[in-house]
Amino acid sequence: MTTDETLSFKSERALKSVAIVSDDEKITSRINGVLGGLSNFSVKNQPGTLAGINGSAIGLAAENDLIIFQTSGSESEDIGAVRAIRRELDRSTKLLAMTPETISLADARRLTNAGVDDVLIFPFDDAEFRDQVKRITQPNQLVVVPEERDTGNAGRVITIAKSSGGIGATTIAVNLADQFLGRSGVLKKKTKNRVVVVDMDFQFGAIASFLDVEPRDALYNLAIEGTKPDITFLRQSIVKSPSGIDVLTAPARFAPLDGLTSEQVRAIVKLLRAEYDYVVIDLPRALVEWLAPVLEETDRLLLVTDSSVPGIRQSRRLIDFFTEDAINLQIDMVINRERKPLVAKSAHKEAAKVLERPLKHWLPPDPKAARASIDQGAPLSEVARRSHFTKAVAALAQTLTLDLANAASATVAAN
Repeated sequence: MTTDETLSFKSERALKSVAIVSDDEKITSRINGVLGGLSNFSVKNQPGTLAGINGSAIGLAAENDLIIFQTSGSESEDIGAVRAIRRELDRSTKLLAMTPETISLADARRLTNAGVDDVLIFPFDDAEFRDQVKRITQPNQLVVVPEERDTGNAGRVITIAKSSGGIGATTIAVNLADQFLGRSGVLKKKTKNRVVVVDMDFQFGAIASFLDVEPRDALYNLAIEGTKPDITFLRQSIVKSPSGIDVLTAPARFAPLDGLTSEQVRAIVKLLRAEYDYVVIDLPRALVEWLAPVLEETDRLLLVTDSSVPGIRQSRRLIDFFTEDAINLQIDMVINRERKPLVAKSAHKEAAKVLERPLKHWLPPDPKAARASIDQGAPLSEVARRSHFTKAVAALAQTLTLDLANAASATVAAN
């Protein structure tokens, strides 16, 4: 059979053929075990390295839908073999590089630049690996990312920023997302809205732990590939928490905060806006380039702080930074772990003057309830429904819902 005939045959059959190139029997056995549970995949093992099998690599690629090969990522011979395959064949055969978790982002990008479709970190999570294989072997689909937001139907984007570390912004993000679900029914199991919370702190994000889900490396892989995400990628990357909130987690391994490009982040937010009623984004404390598209898409930014002098000063600096380009950005101040005084103190009035906006939302301290929520991996509505903090977050969600609805109505009326 000629190469052209092989490619024609390969494209017509429903069964997906996978070749594993590795000398490590443990890795080969693990992959066989995972793929063996998929009815439409056949697997063959090829001992050696991609570069070591020389000219056979091109023939192997021509005969299979997917090649999974082991590499350190820094081996120029394997990169040369990938380039040779791409020169001789089209991209109908997918290449998945299997690397150790110590691989650098630079080496991973060298692989993808050479022609690798995706990078698999070993050891891996079985479910995530199956999703990864399915994603790169399915036919490409054209996904249109809306350029203009539809204020009538598009979801609302609420972004959470913090004036300092440990201020409780992630607790607010998780519990605000929970309140946006709009639970109803006797057991509060029915939900009105689709809600996703996005952990953009690639290094120290903790939302996965807060909601008792396993972190996925989707954003890390996206940084490695350098590609623009589509809706299929996002749907396979999101994990649903036991409480019903969808989560796009921070990666399990450390990743540079600037690993993603502005265009990648813009695509993520736009796609999620089209898919969900509410998108809650938890930002890192660092100021990175891709913040710009997040702020552009944000309907309301909540800046979490306390009323201390350092907190107010840092908040003022952040407001200046956020509004330098996004001049129409709506920013609400959230004073966390403090009860709202019955009569505003002179210090609070001065703080509002410095910030040029009121200290609008106050969330009372409730360390016992907050700790129970974190330890149980569940929102406060499930572990401390009568907590003053839970009720305050619920009021915050109601206020935001009303404010955003009024803003949308005003925009429609103006047009």
